Amino acid sequence: MASTGGGSKPGQEEKPTERRSRRERAVRARQRPRQPPEKKRLHQPNTRFNDEEFDLIKSAAARCNLSVAGFLARSALAAARDLDRTSAEIADEREVITALFDSRRKLGWAGSNLNQAVKALNSGAEAPQLQTAIAAVRRAAETVHAAATQLIEQRTS
Repeated sequence: MASTGGGSKPGQEEKPTERRSRRERAVRARQRPRQPPEKKRLHQPNTRFNDEEFDLIKSAAARCNLSVAGFLARSALAAARDLDRTSAEIADEREVITALFDSRRKLGWAGSNLNQAVKALNSGAEAPQLQTAIAAVRRAAETVHAAATQLIEQRTS
């Protein structure tokens, strides 16, 4: 008669089995070590894309040999670490126009400071803030130029 139930079969001794805890089995099956608590990624933001955007992201992730989630995480972190370059690259037209208006206001303030320094020089006084005012005008003009260039590129592409 064939044995259908669990347990030992006639004529065989039971072999003691080595039982491992679930944790031991999981650690053995894992291929990479667990992240230390301070490095764990606990936040999982949610984003939405239209079909065209998602196809573009999937294609880029595949070219980088990354999953879509890995690609999004790495590209977002790279962008966040270099905000000077990122702001010009990811700004949409509305943000560029806002930056233009903000730069225009800053350029006005810097120009006003420059005029005050030149007025002081023309009246014979010293203007120690002249170099600071010139640097502020230069920075504001460069920002306006970069935003205008970005806006033109967006409109022509």
